[in-house]
Amino acid sequence: MKRLTTDTPKDNFEMALNLFYVKDKEVWVREYGKNGADISLLNLTREILSYQCPYVEPDISDDDLIMIMPEWLFDDVRATEHVVGLLYQAAWVCAELREHLKEFEDKEDTRMKKLFISQPMQGKSKEEILAERKSAICQAKEAVGDEVEIIDSYFENASACNRPLWFLGESLKLLATADIAYFATGWEGARGCKIEHICAEEYGVRIIEAPGM
Repeated sequence: MKRLTTDTPKDNFEMALNLFYVKDKEVWVREYGKNGADISLLNLTREILSYQCPYVEPDISDDDLIMIMPEWLFDDVRATEHVVGLLYQAAWVCAELREHLKEFEDKEDTRMKKLFISQPMQGKSKEEILAERKSAICQAKEAVGDEVEIIDSYFENASACNRPLWFLGESLKLLATADIAYFATGWEGARGCKIEHICAEEYGVRIIEAPGM
């Protein structure tokens, strides 16, 4: 899944998700200050009040401003004060949620990614399967650009009496734990691999296909 939090939004969608953020334990609003600079939520609120609620002292302290914002939420919804209070509350809530999401995404970025390998196995010997997996792992690491944790999806000790659908079911369980799915040469001709490809695509698992596909 694509990362949602960023300090350098490049389009309207990224800007919307990262409009409010926390810096030095204070909520800031991106590009709403003078000449497109970032501005603290408190100072932006003061600017709004200077136009919409001029009776409020322009040099109102941070503490007093923070105190009156929730109180204004009890005003009539048609009142300007209610709208300003609602905007203020929504802004700091968005900033707080963004910080928790950013912390989670930062941890995800440093976590070693799990790799699932989908490969045709019918009619192949154990040696051929393992050799192909070894090659697939090297190619996948090169494509990812980092070390990966390999999910063992080769059921070497499974009973030969198990039906193909059993193997597919077990493979899908493992695919559900993967960050990346690598599809080895010939996957498009194997029904199990095709189903795994559809599942990876539909459920947001990153797909890497063998070169030449």
